[in-house]
Order: sequence, then structure tokens, then C-alpha cells
Amino acid sequence: MDVRADEWRADYVMGYASKALGGIFGAQPVMIGEASWEAAKRNKARIHSLFLDLNGWREAIEVDGAWGHPYPSSMPTSVIVAMRKAVDLVLKEGLPKRYKRHAKAASRLREGMADLGLDIFTNKGFLSNTVSVARVRPAWSGPLRKRLLEKHGVMVADGLENLSGRIIRIGHMGTSATPKAISMTLDALSESLSKMKG
Repeated sequence: MDVRADEWRADYVMGYASKALGGIFGAQPVMIGEASWEAAKRNKARIHSLFLDLNGWREAIEVDGAWGHPYPSSMPTSVIVAMRKAVDLVLKEGLPKRYKRHAKAASRLREGMADLGLDIFTNKGFLSNTVSVARVRPAWSGPLRKRLLEKHGVMVADGLENLSGRIIRIGHMGTSATPKAISMTLDALSESLSKMKG
């Protein structure tokens, strides 16, 4: 989705390499604004995590970045190469095209879920083009997700905390935001829901 960090005055934005970006897990893209860097400088408390210590990152960027190692510790080269490839693929597709593809996938999936009698959980003002959430009967939650995975190879997430067993979450981003993937998911949902009702 389009994230306008500067326009929205967001000073610390964290992405996720293996979701909409389509990379692999292990390194996350982060945007850090000047206010966060300044707050880190003023902080006198010890940061116990090397990866969360902005002062350690700033030193690595400024001191070691010149020779190609802007990290406070060794990074897994394969993960960095994978992220670079994922970014290259996103830029090759073009950000506006990717945003539009994600939006179309979201719209198609939600329409299909509504046609299957599922109630979209999220308030329309807060819908995301990367994930859709629908209410399910608590008695169906586990068996439905199990059938989707075992019979159709479609992984659907449960709700978290007080929503556990009450909703299903379906991601549609990156390589899964395609007409084929959405159709396959809706077909699997249709078959599985018919078994729940039958």
C-alpha cells in the first residue's frame, strides 16, 4: 500500500520483507526520520538489543557505511540479496501497478466472501488492500482452516487474542495478489464452507 511517511509526518516506519514486498523473512525495511535519530541521541538508558539501538546503527552507517558495511553486526548476505531482488521486482512492476493489483485482489476477495455469506469484519474506513478479515462461527473456525489447508493447500489465519476462533484473516499481497490465487481461495472457501453447513 502507498505509505507517505514524509507527507504523514511519520518518523519511524517499519515494513515487512516477506509480505507485500515479496521477499523472505530475516531483514525488515525501516524508515527513520530525524526526530527519531535525535531522540535516540538524547536517550541515556542502555538499549539491550543491538538491532533496536539506533545509536549503534547510526555509528555503523556513518563509520562503516563508507566501506560497504552499514550494519552494527554481520548480516545474512542471502537475506539482503533476496530483499534486493524483491525490491527490484517491485520497481520493475511499478509501485502504482502493484498498489492497483493489491486493491483489485482485495476487492475481488471481499466480494467473493460476501457472496459466500461471510460478513466482512473490518469497518470500511479501515480496510487494507493487503488482508481481508471475515467473521466465522466459532464452531467452524478450526475445522474450516484445517480443511482449507489439508484439502486445498490454502493457509488462512485465525484471529488473535479475543478474536481467536471468531474471524479468519486472508492475506492478498505480493505474489498472492493475483486473479488465479483469489479464485483458488474463493473456490476452496466455497467447498469448505459447504462442508461446514452440510
